[in-house]
Formats: sequence, C-alpha cells, structure tokens
Amino acid sequence: MAATRASIMLVLLSLLSGCSLFGGEDRAITATGQVVLAETGEPISGLSIALKHGGGLATPPILVQTVQTEPGGRFSLRYEGGSRWGYDVYINDSPYDARYTGRIFVVLPGETRDFGVVEIELVD
Repeated sequence: MAATRASIMLVLLSLLSGCSLFGGEDRAITATGQVVLAETGEPISGLSIALKHGGGLATPPILVQTVQTEPGGRFSLRYEGGSRWGYDVYINDSPYDARYTGRIFVVLPGETRDFGVVEIELVD
C-alpha cells in the first residue's frame, strides 16, 4: 500500500513539475505570416526571416534557421528545437535588407503561431 501511494505521489510530482514520463514534450515551433509594405500593403518577396535563440548582455543570439518570403510575401518556418526557452523570429534579418525596417517576435517552444500580416516600412 505504501509503495502504491509513493508511486502515485511520484507521478503527480513529475507531472506538476513539467517532467514528462512518456518521452520528451513537443518543443517544435512553427511560425507563419505575410510581410507587406506598411505604406501600400504590397507584399515583400525575398525578405529574410530568421529564427534565433539565446543571447544576452555579452553574447549575441544564435542563428538557428532562415527562410525567405515567397512572391506573395508569405513565410513559413518550422524548427524541431530542443530548447526550453523561447525563440525570436526576426523579420528582415540574416541578411538584413537596409531598405526596410525590421520586427522581432517571440515564439515559445511547442507553439504554433501565425503572425498574420506583418507591416514593415521603407527606410528614408
């Protein structure tokens, strides 16, 4: 009886602490959207979208993946990941296109996120 009670407590504590007893939790992220020019609504094709992880005061974030926007300005990236922490999705980065501004969004492990229409501006 005591062994059964101890086993139940172990399972409950594991689940409450975020530990998975049946394999790793899904930490894959998916990010989609469409990049357009704010002034006109025109889709921007060929713009780089970068997924980065980490970084801090003294260290830059690590580039994990890049994709290019399609002719209609749409992008889609999926990363199987492995980190317990969030990732940053950089709109217009790696390489940076100096004609446009950029945007940064956070995506958490296990999250599927559609950013919808992302507006960026021309740099004067």
